[in-house]
Amino acid sequence: MIENQNVPVFKFLEFGADLKDVEKGEKDDFPKLDQWLKAIQRNQAVIFDLNGLEYIGYSYAKQTIRRSLQKLLDGKYNAYAILLRYDGDDVKTKLDGISYALFERSMTCVLENSAKSSYQLVGYLTYEESVFDTVKDKNKREKMRALMELLLKKSELYTNEVAKKLALKLPYCNRLLDELAAMRLLTRVKEASPSGGPIYLNQIMIA
Repeated sequence: MIENQNVPVFKFLEFGADLKDVEKGEKDDFPKLDQWLKAIQRNQAVIFDLNGLEYIGYSYAKQTIRRSLQKLLDGKYNAYAILLRYDGDDVKTKLDGISYALFERSMTCVLENSAKSSYQLVGYLTYEESVFDTVKDKNKREKMRALMELLLKKSELYTNEVAKKLALKLPYCNRLLDELAAMRLLTRVKEASPSGGPIYLNQIMIA
């Protein structure tokens, strides 16, 4: 599990158990989170630990978690990915505000449950269907979700293996994997194939 890999962990309980004060999140809490993230030296995953929280609101999550992830995607931090940790069974109710805040910006985080040694996705790829989704968007999200769920089980796979298991055409599979890498959900390592051409090994950050 992550905790055995010396991954930096920020405990949100430091901000309090009831996180719904938007002004506090924006003016007090985010600057501390921002400073912590800027101090990360290595290109690695970091964890936001949400255990112990009684409530975290949608607007608060926008000012802290989503804002941090946006700065990460904008290249403002040395960390590669932000993961979430929550060991409870009430993810849908307890973390719904975070999920919707991420969904609004087409963002997704991997959520670790240390108690169950399991992972799931929170945000855009798993949030309930939106009335604004086109059929094309819905199908694409479903394929990206299936791809991520496959890699969460296998840890790493070559692109041709992913395409075969999910019955996807190789060029389309490559495009989806590139998008997931841009979302900081996986890394793609270029290798030489036996035929001499390039091939990519796709790895989940938690592997």
